Amino acid sequence: MFVKSQDGAVVLNNDKVTEYSTDSKYDGRYKVAALVGESRVVIGRYSTKEKCRMAISMLMDCYTMNLLFERGHATISAPSKTCSPKRSLPST
Repeated sequence: MFVKSQDGAVVLNNDKVTEYSTDSKYDGRYKVAALVGESRVVIGRYSTKEKCRMAISMLMDCYTMNLLFERGHATISAPSKTCSPKRSLPST
């Protein structure tokens, strides 16, 4: 699975990422960073740590679903009328 940074300048192979983390506030914003090898790559900037955590959580949810599809443990079905809306990240 590939992950594109918030600004679209970086694309990472998620299989090479060993850690996602939130970094301290800098320039009034918190950063979400991915550790790839020895390099820490900033993939997003948010106004609160909670938004950083939500972004990381969404990445992990997508990665988990991707693994389930690859292994044949998940299928796509038509959404029901009672299906809850997709979770979206609040704007920064």
